[in-house]
Amino acid sequence: MNPFATVTCCDYSSLSEAIIAGTYSAVVSGFNSFKEGIELNTLCRQSNTPFYILNTSGLFGFFYIDLGSEFTFAHKRKDTEVDETFTINDSKSFFLYME
Repeated sequence: MNPFATVTCCDYSSLSEAIIAGTYSAVVSGFNSFKEGIELNTLCRQSNTPFYILNTSGLFGFFYIDLGSEFTFAHKRKDTEVDETFTINDSKSFFLYME
């Protein structure tokens, strides 16, 4: 594991208050129901916390990432060695794919 990162594991019932309070820098959810995933994603979007969800069933699985309603990142171009900054502000929430 990364010595610079702190990982906290908790159950679903105690997570909502911590997300709203902004306790976590990211939330990773694995093997919860779709209903719980939608609820967690909604809380994460409200607090602008990145949300990752994964699930598998037999040979099939999925992984979804929601970095919030607005996400900014920097990329260094190899040809010019100049940092370019991009902002994505039209991301979709997890629940839109579950309807």
